[in-house]
Amino acid sequence: MMITTPIFYVNSNPHVGHLYTMILSDAQNKWQKQNGVETFLTTGTDEHGQKIQNAANDKQIDIQRYCDQYCDQFKNLIDAFDLQFDKFVRTSDFQHKKTVQIIWEQLEKQGYIGIEEYQGYYSQSDESFIPEKELVENDQGKKVTKEGHLVEWISETNHVFYFQKVKEQILKYLQEQRPITPDFYNDEMIKQVHQLKDISISRPYKRLQWGIEVPTNLDYVIYVWLDALSNYITSLNYPNLSDKQKQLQQNFFHIIGKDIIKFHSIYWPAFLAALGLSLPKQIFVHSHWVVSGQKMSKSLGNTTDPFLLVQQFGIEPTKLYFLAKGPQDFDYDFNTYNLQQSFNLFIEGFTNVFVRVANKKIIKNGCISEVGWHFDIEDMNFIDEFQVMVNVTKGYLDQCDFRKAYMQIEQLWGLTNKKLTDLKPWDSAYREDVEYKHKCAYLVLESVRLMSILLYPYNFRYITQIFELFGLSEEEIAINIQANQLNFRKIDVSSQQTQFFTRVGPQKNMFLKIDLQDVKQIYRTKFDLDKVSEFQ
Repeated sequence: MMITTPIFYVNSNPHVGHLYTMILSDAQNKWQKQNGVETFLTTGTDEHGQKIQNAANDKQIDIQRYCDQYCDQFKNLIDAFDLQFDKFVRTSDFQHKKTVQIIWEQLEKQGYIGIEEYQGYYSQSDESFIPEKELVENDQGKKVTKEGHLVEWISETNHVFYFQKVKEQILKYLQEQRPITPDFYNDEMIKQVHQLKDISISRPYKRLQWGIEVPTNLDYVIYVWLDALSNYITSLNYPNLSDKQKQLQQNFFHIIGKDIIKFHSIYWPAFLAALGLSLPKQIFVHSHWVVSGQKMSKSLGNTTDPFLLVQQFGIEPTKLYFLAKGPQDFDYDFNTYNLQQSFNLFIEGFTNVFVRVANKKIIKNGCISEVGWHFDIEDMNFIDEFQVMVNVTKGYLDQCDFRKAYMQIEQLWGLTNKKLTDLKPWDSAYREDVEYKHKCAYLVLESVRLMSILLYPYNFRYITQIFELFGLSEEEIAINIQANQLNFRKIDVSSQQTQFFTRVGPQKNMFLKIDLQDVKQIYRTKFDLDKVSEFQ
């Protein structure tokens, strides 16, 4: 599976919207790996187009130098949040430009490109011609896009992609495969396909110099969206695809914001169809962070610098908040109070249930050495209820729905905390009942193990620390985070070899042992919610 973010436009510094897409893609990549799927995760920067040319000229600096500066900011953001991408693509790289020209020549040779007079309303902000039906009038009576971007009427000769040649194939793709999530976007795009004419795919060099030259006509440069979308195959060394790269190309999983659906679900599949390549398997669309219901923008002064988030709140709380409360299927208000509160609830819920049972009153010396316990009907009901909720959570994660999955995980630690409270293994009545206390510890710690598997994509370094407390090696941890381990362990009392956490090598028959002295390593200081954040 090839999981991708869009490549990000370098006309400004990274913002929390870019960060959200990156964090979501990184988490999806981790979860798929936990399911045993071989993945390839890509991101990058889109560095051509009119906006970038104008921005660099306004600042009176070399355009490539301008792109380098902003590209470095995106790379720094990846490092700052400990995200793990396999490939970073730059459209200004020589290899990308060379491959895009090969793609152009292939499309032209197959009869998908011609040169015609093209007229329409052009939005520089969107780097695209906008159908008149999609325009509205602003307060000054000027035509603008629905997002408020100004348009100008342009009539010029340029190259067009003959969309009509693949129109029926794209309609069938959207109608039958319904690749877009959430599903209602498929119907929206089907309507747009019916309305779409041939696509302008070049710009006159006299108007736009900063781009990839059309290889067969140097008076033109290639349209920025054909250039940018091609990154998904230029990153695979197209057209010289290995067998592994062919498999990746057949399994695209694009994660994008809702403002670029048309380009990824209509234009991109159309280009792929014309090239004879597989169309994207899934296009996962997320919504936007907003502030008090308004879209973040520099002009409103309501943007948030993601680098300040990691400085003030840290990697773990920020990533957790983005995945647990992010705008997956609807716009969501970005609020640093909620960020802090979410992490506090995580500490009070998940971390607390582990710490409550990992103490010497319940597990002497950290060892569970007795296996003569038995489960009563209430224990079995707990296990059954917990397992059902685990399966529901896994289903959401399989769908890349980290917000709904996290809601289920919150219920799981609530259920576990309640079970521990009901069992009361610390009660003086059970002071000498080692078997009972160890049964209680098993139920809780096995629950922690299962929740840890589910939480790994959200906070992989923290979860690794949880497993390290059980003395597991890197190899053993790698086994434990696999999604196929998501079942309560069966207890075979007679064998005297109860297996709590999967072990390999000479320790494979050891009982569970917790390093009680190091439990403190998973403690995290909660945020003081009475203090007003500087971001508020």
